[in-house]
Amino acid sequence: MSSTKARYAVRFASKLNILLPRVTNSSLQLPATVKLSKSSFHGHSISKAPNKGLKPPEHLEDLVQTDHLIIGGGVVGLAAGYKLTQAKKKLGLNNDTIVLIERNHRVGDETSARNSEVIHAGIYYPSGSLKEKLCIDGRKQLYEYCKAKGINHSNIGKWIVAQTETSQVEYLHKLKNKADVLGVPAEFISVQEANLQEPNVKASVVLESTSTGIIDSASFLKSLEWEFSSLSNHHLVVNSSATNVIKSPFGQCYLVQIEPTMQEAGNDSAYWIQTRTIINAAGLGADHLANMINLVNGLPATSPNFKYHFCKGDYFSYSGLAPARRLVYPVPDANLTSLGLHLTLDLSGSAKFGPDVEFLDNVTYPNFDYSVQSSRRSRFFEAASSYLHNIDAERLNPDYSGIRPKLSRDKASDFVLQASGGQAINLVGIESPGLTSSLAIGDWVVSQLY
Repeated sequence: MSSTKARYAVRFASKLNILLPRVTNSSLQLPATVKLSKSSFHGHSISKAPNKGLKPPEHLEDLVQTDHLIIGGGVVGLAAGYKLTQAKKKLGLNNDTIVLIERNHRVGDETSARNSEVIHAGIYYPSGSLKEKLCIDGRKQLYEYCKAKGINHSNIGKWIVAQTETSQVEYLHKLKNKADVLGVPAEFISVQEANLQEPNVKASVVLESTSTGIIDSASFLKSLEWEFSSLSNHHLVVNSSATNVIKSPFGQCYLVQIEPTMQEAGNDSAYWIQTRTIINAAGLGADHLANMINLVNGLPATSPNFKYHFCKGDYFSYSGLAPARRLVYPVPDANLTSLGLHLTLDLSGSAKFGPDVEFLDNVTYPNFDYSVQSSRRSRFFEAASSYLHNIDAERLNPDYSGIRPKLSRDKASDFVLQASGGQAINLVGIESPGLTSSLAIGDWVVSQLY
């Protein structure tokens, strides 16, 4: 493991402090070697090839059975589990069982953890898009959830800054008009006032987004996991990957093949689980799983064949005093494939810059290199200096990176929320603002199943 990756793993694992064994329901008969949880972090995962020779059991009583199977323990899968938990309690359906499987040692180990930890306002995205709608709804819910559950967060605000280019200035005026239409608070700040508040910010026009914030994402993930586990017939199964999906011969259900992900788990046994519904929240692996589910459901050839373009984004920390007291974003790329290499703060006040954009060609999930090269420092220095005064290149240090599951390389893509017959849910292309939108996505999942 590289020093950068090790530093990231230790930092996030210590924040998450997860997972403790959960109370399990004896009615769910998992193979004896399957682990329901694991409290330690061992580093990079090692994948196994699917056991294509494993035949499903011939008798129903030999199957693991559940009502709902959530595939993916990132923030979206956990939010769906939380919202299903709330719906079950409200509708008196507490007997419905839910199994959530996660391929890693712990929840939230991929995109959910490796991001800017920003609560987005929702004004960037194309009008009428799912990203716009779900981000705005999700932001409101996320602030309410954090207050109710004691999750550390801060409504710190964000400045979007334009330089002297006419196109950048026009963009900010259009963004302000859009925010007004959406009812999202955003106000221009005079250059004189901006200089008083943030003397290091370099800008000819400043638009302030007052509803933007930051969140302790590890605590949010942990809270969602505990909420999901509040019912004894909910089960979180780690170190487990879904490798095959077929129609069940035992009624209107699916059979899903589950295999151990990690060699160090000491578990060679695969098994089949029968489920009434599938919620595909597999994050970076959701494209492949969605294609598999759609094939089983016999969707027409005109239906999308999903294929991710994996986009790596590096972050550099900035040692010492932060150059600003709030988030500062440059005007984003014209095609919105990136919001720009921006300045964000964590809840301790430490600053970081990122993410940049690097598409990974000929790389398959989950074989990613998360290391951050110090040779990129000059690129980060140049980008940061375009909108901040007095940036010191020597204070920029490689920190961590994340992978974004993009559906297009050259244009912004919307979330894809796909439902099939009230039994199969595919959540595809959930990149930013996925963290902010997660609770609203969970509501949509519930609306399709109950």
